[in-house]
Amino acid sequence: MFLALREIRHSPTRFALIMIVVFLVSYLVYFLTGLAYGLASSYSETVRKWNTHSIVISEDSNKSMLSSRLTQEDVEAVEDEISDATRVLLTPVVFDVTDSEGVESRESAYLFGIDEDAHEAPDVVEGSYPAGDNEILLDQTLANKGFALGDTLYLVNSDTKWTISGFTSSYRFQAAPALFITTPQFADAFNYSLMSANGPIKANALLLNTPPTDAQLDAFADRKLDVLTPDELVAELPGYSAQTLTFSLMIGSLIAIISFVLGIFIYVLTLQKLAIFGIMKAQGVRTSYIVLSGAMQTFVLTGIGVAVGMALAIFTGVLLSPKVPFAVNPMLFALVSSAFMLFTLIGGLTPIRTINKIDPIEAIG
Repeated sequence: MFLALREIRHSPTRFALIMIVVFLVSYLVYFLTGLAYGLASSYSETVRKWNTHSIVISEDSNKSMLSSRLTQEDVEAVEDEISDATRVLLTPVVFDVTDSEGVESRESAYLFGIDEDAHEAPDVVEGSYPAGDNEILLDQTLANKGFALGDTLYLVNSDTKWTISGFTSSYRFQAAPALFITTPQFADAFNYSLMSANGPIKANALLLNTPPTDAQLDAFADRKLDVLTPDELVAELPGYSAQTLTFSLMIGSLIAIISFVLGIFIYVLTLQKLAIFGIMKAQGVRTSYIVLSGAMQTFVLTGIGVAVGMALAIFTGVLLSPKVPFAVNPMLFALVSSAFMLFTLIGGLTPIRTINKIDPIEAIG
C-alpha cells in the first residue's frame, strides 16, 4: 500500500489521467443506471406498490390489464374462491394542463377505479381519498404542474367535472401519472367503456392477497382467466422488457470497456517500469509484492473515480428530476459499484505474467 500511494504522489499527472477516464465512464454508467431504474419505475410503480400476491386478468387479453375484461360471472367465480380479491377498473384518460406562463398542453394518464378500504389502495400524502361524488385522487407529480386541492380537473373523455380531493405519493403506470377514484364512481362516469361481447365489465383485474391453490388455479383456467404475479404482469407491459434489456447491455458494456482500458493503462505503465521492477527483484522484493502494489494502485484510482462519478451522477439526476425520470436504487448502485471495482481490479492485474517473467539482469541492462 505504501509503495502504491508513494508512486501516485510521485507521478500525479499520469495517474490523474487514469482517474479521469474512470470518472467519466463511471459517471455515464451511474447516470444510465439511475435513468434505467427511473424509467422502469415509471412503468411499474403502481403495480409494485399494490404489494399483492397475484393478479387475475382475462386469458384473451394477451397478459395486458388494459385489454382485460372480467364479467360479473368471472368476478364472482374468483371471489367465491378467494374472498379478499380486490376489483380494479382501468382506462387511459387525457386532460388539459396550464403551465405558469398560461400555455395549455395535454397530459396522458391512467385512471384506476379502486376502493379506499382495499389493501392495495394508494397512500394519501395530502388531502383525502375520494369519498364524495366526482372526487379524484392525483399522483404527486401533478402537484408540480400546478394542480392543488379543490381544483377542478376536466377529463377529455368525460363530461364529469372532477374535484381534486388529495394527492398520492409517486404512482405511475406505463410512464404516465396514475389517477384514482372509487369503483362506483368509475362505473357511473365511464359506463360506456364497461361493455364487452360477453356482457357488462365489472373489473379489468382482480388483485389477490391470498396465494391461490393449485385447485383454484385450475378452476380459474377453466374460466379462461390468467393468474400472473406482479413481476410477470410488469414484464408484459409494452416496451418494458426491451427498454430494461437495452440499458442493461449498455451498462454492462461500459463496465467491460473501462476494465479493458484500465488494463491497457496498467500494462503500458508496467512496460515503462521494467527497469525499476528489475532492480526491486534484484534486491529481493517478491513478485507478489509488486503485483499487489499495482492492484492497490488500481483499487485506489478506481475507488476515487467511481465515488466522484457516482456523486456527480446523483447531483445531475436531482437537477434534472422534474424533467427526467431519474431514480436512485441503493442496492442497484451498490451492485454497479461492486462490478466496477471487481472488473477494473481484474484489468489492473493483467501485467502479472509480464512482471513474473522479468529477469533482473536483463531489465537493469
